[in-house]
Amino acid sequence: LYDPRGGTSAPASFVVFNPGTFAARQLTPSSRRTGFIISEIMYHPAPRADGRNLEFVELFNTEPIDRDIGGFRLSGAADYVFPTGCVLRARRFLVVARDPSAVAAVHGIANVVGPLSNSLPRDAGVVRLHDADGALLLEAPYADSAPWPVAGDGAGHSLVLARPDYGEASPLAWRASDSLGGSPGRLDPLQTRPQDGVVINEFLAHTDPPQEDFIELFNAGTEAADLSGGSLSDHPDAAKFVIPQGVVLPPGGFYLCTLTNSGFMLSAAGERIFLRAADGRVIDAVRFGAQANGVACGRYRDGAPDFHELQTPTPGAPNAPLLAREVVINEIMYHPLSGDDDDEYVELHNRGATPADLSYWRFTDGIEFMFAPGAVIPPGGYLVVARNRDRLLSNYPSLSPAAVVGNFDGRLGDRGERLVLAKPDDPARPYQDFVAVDEVAYSDGWGVWSDGGGSSLELTDPRADHRRAANWAGSDETRKAPWTAIAYTGVVDCGTGTLEQVRLFLGQAGECLVDDIEYATVGGATRFASDLEGSNPFQFLGNHVRSCVETNEGYQSARSLRLRASGRGDNGSDPQWPFEPFGNRVAAPLGSLPDIGTRMSIRAKARWLAGWPHLILTLKGFWIEAAPRLEVPTNLGTPGEPNSRRVANAPPAVWDVRTSPAVPAAGQPVLVTCRAHDPDGIGSVTLRYRLDPGTNLTTLPMQDNGADGDRLAGDGLYSAVIPGQATGALVAYEVLAADLAAAPAAARYPPPPPPGAPPREYLLRFGEPAATGIFGVYRIWMTQANVERWKTICGPIDISKLSNEPIDMTFACDDDRVIHGGGARWRGLWRGFAEPALHGSYSVQLPKTDRFMGADELKLDRQGQSSNDTTFQREKLCFWIARHVDVAASHVRYA
Repeated sequence: LYDPRGGTSAPASFVVFNPGTFAARQLTPSSRRTGFIISEIMYHPAPRADGRNLEFVELFNTEPIDRDIGGFRLSGAADYVFPTGCVLRARRFLVVARDPSAVAAVHGIANVVGPLSNSLPRDAGVVRLHDADGALLLEAPYADSAPWPVAGDGAGHSLVLARPDYGEASPLAWRASDSLGGSPGRLDPLQTRPQDGVVINEFLAHTDPPQEDFIELFNAGTEAADLSGGSLSDHPDAAKFVIPQGVVLPPGGFYLCTLTNSGFMLSAAGERIFLRAADGRVIDAVRFGAQANGVACGRYRDGAPDFHELQTPTPGAPNAPLLAREVVINEIMYHPLSGDDDDEYVELHNRGATPADLSYWRFTDGIEFMFAPGAVIPPGGYLVVARNRDRLLSNYPSLSPAAVVGNFDGRLGDRGERLVLAKPDDPARPYQDFVAVDEVAYSDGWGVWSDGGGSSLELTDPRADHRRAANWAGSDETRKAPWTAIAYTGVVDCGTGTLEQVRLFLGQAGECLVDDIEYATVGGATRFASDLEGSNPFQFLGNHVRSCVETNEGYQSARSLRLRASGRGDNGSDPQWPFEPFGNRVAAPLGSLPDIGTRMSIRAKARWLAGWPHLILTLKGFWIEAAPRLEVPTNLGTPGEPNSRRVANAPPAVWDVRTSPAVPAAGQPVLVTCRAHDPDGIGSVTLRYRLDPGTNLTTLPMQDNGADGDRLAGDGLYSAVIPGQATGALVAYEVLAADLAAAPAAARYPPPPPPGAPPREYLLRFGEPAATGIFGVYRIWMTQANVERWKTICGPIDISKLSNEPIDMTFACDDDRVIHGGGARWRGLWRGFAEPALHGSYSVQLPKTDRFMGADELKLDRQGQSSNDTTFQREKLCFWIARHVDVAASHVRYA
């Protein structure tokens, strides 16, 4: 590559890597707010004999233009203000160091500034980047324990933002640097070596003779791994046990190290384990807390990503199943509909046959609370931990005070939280060495309506793996709320356009029943009336399209109107637009039109079911409206009672469904893998696929036997191969799993869609052009049936453009990542949009459990969409001007 560093007359410079033109996943944005990324953090460098401090934070400019960052600043774990005139060059790195001269000398780089105001915390911290106006652009937390890479904690490795598309706040975005010392000022490509498939698979740290502490290694890779000269240690910079020469692990092989004569023992109170290669690189590292006596901790199945207590130690052999303790975290109210944190609670359940003594137990992560001496949960009983005990008891009059404790300190995260319930290892020493009894890292994407929609998050089967989203569900609140009588009288005035329709909609996503609807002129004629007992006069439009006539309940009847809204409804009358620019509501024709200025009454009965409780009843054009807040019960969730979603036997949980490659070439076979777990064992996992728009299904068993495409037997990854297809072929597939219970339970994945929506499928498209260059390549994959649904969801195509109902799709980012279960719709100025597959501006909604750049929504705008800006630069130029005159403006990036 020609690099004219000194001008056009300079000699050519040939380099292996030029970030100015190189398309690498590491060099893509992590946020919609900026093109900068915090690309590397060295928060705890290994100690050096010369005493030099090599802490640093690295930035990278993903954009193809230079950016003046004078006045920008870092804050949080350490502070630094970039001087006036500081420029971060296009597609280049800039390193901010605690000791700039030391980092420059040791790593041989010149692009270093500083110093950072103080040393980065060595246990946990957050690095923030602000612009010159103080606006927060990036926020990158880190920690010295899982889910962040433990190798970054003093073992010589840095943290590298390897997958920015997850967002810099997600642990999934980070990995340990491939190079010892990190890679400040340059890319950190991940090399693949046979040893990198070896993991710390099981360990036993708390023993009494004749048991011995041990560490077990397992080769989860597909190549033999030579560990000769490698080491194990409980210290980041000391090789306490050197693996003998000639130790080679075949794929699926084990290596056992008993620690009696190894030079070190594991601490029962918790510590770290480091596995290093002969060259000193950390291959794997684990931090663990206090351990129960004789209980091993390991991966299940062998080589799986997570650690868990195991039923029995199995040194040098396949790991035993998960140990399930009797007391479980059973219900979580983390985001109350009231918006009041004092309505939060966590419920524990004793699924055992004997009383559970909780004396001195405590939550060690998420919230802070210690159980008093003598606290007991009876067999099959419940204990609720409240943020505000008095308020909880007032909200749930039937709840026994003996079943409620509190108040806990802190608050439950609305976006997600890791909750850990722990007990003292030794009851005689109740204030130390807490052993985890149960834990769950919940997400706001688990359970319908649990994220501020009125439901709690309930465990469906106490026997199941509590860490899996499939084993949780939003509580059923649909039978609790009373009917709300709606009565409003006002003047028909101050509207716009014509008023020939009755319109109903919810102000945000939600569900409710509506009955006995009446619009009448005061002292005059009834203009509209419907009790839904006869024909249905309503049309369901846009994001209210899943609404229906309910045939099992009405107000003192069996029928009513069931409104289901996936988002904010609208009335949408504007005299400038004869086609009306919005179409998200339930509508019916008005029998006869009232005169402007007359008084009119609106009456109805409505009952809240879930979500947003504000209902709008109006006329087209907002000539008159009633906007009641439906009555919502205070006793939401099921604290102290059996969960509303509890089942005797939950089906297998399936997760981590992936394809390799993510974006296949034409004719390339695709390996589909997933993980599955069930306490009764897995009976079968099956892949079914079809070639869209065809309906014929091909069924393939998914195996974990090391054959038929499966890469390694017994590693918990179930596999099947979809044959290669022609360019443009779209494959829709699903995964079915059944357990080994006497009465087997089975489930289909993807999970069911919201009521009234068509079934969901995973999608895979063959022969897409390869993603090249430095701009993002985003693809929306959608079945032909859903394309037609998009075009006709409100009737004719011109009206369907007005819908805000997300249509099920799969989102593909470059050639690296595929996100299933999202939705897409048109957005913005709709006049120029043709069919969905041709062109337009789109709103892409993504699962909260699988965010893109840290967000669950992405706006894809067509530049110059009105066809009057052939340069496609006008809008971006305006934003640029605005920022330079201190006016807030959107960040726009080409993709």
